[in-house]
Amino acid sequence: MQLIDNVSQLFKMTSVQIAGATGLLALAEQLLPQLAGVIPPVAYAVLTGLVIVARAVKQPALAK
Repeated sequence: MQLIDNVSQLFKMTSVQIAGATGLLALAEQLLPQLAGVIPPVAYAVLTGLVIVARAVKQPALAK
């Protein structure tokens, strides 16, 4: 397995930030029962779509 060239900038990548936020939302929904039903399931589909789009968009701030 090979890592990407700029792995040191991983947490600056928009796709990683969106994926992390999505994961935290899912975790919060599991750990806090009062959040059940507050976040519609379609929100996770939208966030996943944003991850894909963000991964495809070039981020000049991350250039070497």
